[in-house]
Amino acid sequence: MGEGSHPCRQGRIWCYLGDEQHPYTVYDYTPSRSRDGPAKWLEGYQGYLQADAYGGYDGIFYAQNVTEVACWAHARRKFYDAQDSDRKRALEMLARIKTWLFAGHDAAAANTARLWSLIASAERHGVDPQRYLTSVLAKLGQTPAGELGQFLPDVWKAEDAAEPVPLAE
Repeated sequence: MGEGSHPCRQGRIWCYLGDEQHPYTVYDYTPSRSRDGPAKWLEGYQGYLQADAYGGYDGIFYAQNVTEVACWAHARRKFYDAQDSDRKRALEMLARIKTWLFAGHDAAAANTARLWSLIASAERHGVDPQRYLTSVLAKLGQTPAGELGQFLPDVWKAEDAAEPVPLAE
């Protein structure tokens, strides 16, 4: 390492997009790229898995009924290369593709994963993330752990819609 450089942990934020029976988007942070993180989340899963060529997924593909599909990292490289031929559209796509390179430390990465899980799941359910987070964060500190399910975006949305709207004076 050169003078002034710092070692960098190679942690990962994994994204899991649920289906109709599991209508949430969850980001999970692990402090390494070990297969343990995805293997834990995907235990018993059957369906499609969008992943890179990381060998840690091989056991999931072979041991379970899981179909491997395209990789964003490889697709991103093609858009990066396309800057020479179609800069405007290539840059637009590069701006749209999860550019989370640095989180600072493990706790920051884990908190980022939790926050983006809430934001992405709120958007998935047609809920304004700012309104949702403002409401949830105001109540979270005084809510017992057994009652946290009320803050899932679809549950929150239904309860929010059922609340009476105050009349203007």
